[in-house]
Amino acid sequence: MEQLITYINQYMVISEALQRALLDCCCWESVPKGQLLIEEGKVCRKKWFIQKGLTKAFWVSPTGIPKIVGFHLENTWMTQLDSYEHGTASAIYLEAVEELEVLVLSKEDELKLLEYPDYVKLQYLLCKEELIKNYQIQRQINSLDGLERYRFLMEHFPALIHRAKLKDIASFIGISQERLSRIRKVIY
Repeated sequence: MEQLITYINQYMVISEALQRALLDCCCWESVPKGQLLIEEGKVCRKKWFIQKGLTKAFWVSPTGIPKIVGFHLENTWMTQLDSYEHGTASAIYLEAVEELEVLVLSKEDELKLLEYPDYVKLQYLLCKEELIKNYQIQRQINSLDGLERYRFLMEHFPALIHRAKLKDIASFIGISQERLSRIRKVIY
């Protein structure tokens, strides 16, 4: 829980009452590598704060090929937001790439936290930050060539480069694994 409070303090200082409420509402879980946290077609009813580990978010094309749409590293909240907020079927999968240590917050418990004004403000700040980050990543991925996309990941997400599979990184930046291997030979 201390790691979560340290993370939150980067955005704002929350009340002792909210800290206690978070402690009451969040539970710790260990998730094995390869486990799906969210499946396409199921309703997402949880948020996870990653204390340790890496996940990938993906959908599967009609031809059966996974398309990586994002990764989540330590000190990040993750969920499938439209499914979580609207109670609709998830359009993506969320899988543990490594063994995870997470704090889990259920939708029901989050509704209790929304009674705290500083939690509402925190959610606003976190959502805004996540939107900005996702916009910047998508802008880079959509405007750069494959080499520059990989360099962008190296510069901004070096841990991802060393921990994710090459095929997943290639899928995320929109190139083939073979092309990524050639790019890596040029760089290294």
